[in-house]
Amino acid sequence: MARPRSSPSSAATGFRGSHERWTGGAAVISKCFVVDGRVQGVGFRYFVVREAQALGLAGWVRNLPDGRVEVLGSGEPDVVSALEGRLWEDPPHAKVSSVDVREAEAPTYAEFRILPTPW
Repeated sequence: MARPRSSPSSAATGFRGSHERWTGGAAVISKCFVVDGRVQGVGFRYFVVREAQALGLAGWVRNLPDGRVEVLGSGEPDVVSALEGRLWEDPPHAKVSSVDVREAEAPTYAEFRILPTPW
């Protein structure tokens, strides 16, 4: 598969736009998911970390002060979509009622981690 043409600046930085970059010939996207429902105090963040790490994604998960959970996933488009689907798979004691999705900036690291709640 041929790599799309890019400007010298994007070729030098490895980024295409604000949320897509190229690594090893594969497109990498980043999406932010805000998950609502019974998702705090039930192990949901640890479930997300296990799923994201199993998929090989970079990013993070954190509780929000309003009771929702925010997830940033970065990887190949089909893998990020797989994470979105898994967010709907309720782990024991959790109940997801909605998942809002938007494009996001890529994380500056390659692993997936839990971040502290932004107070």
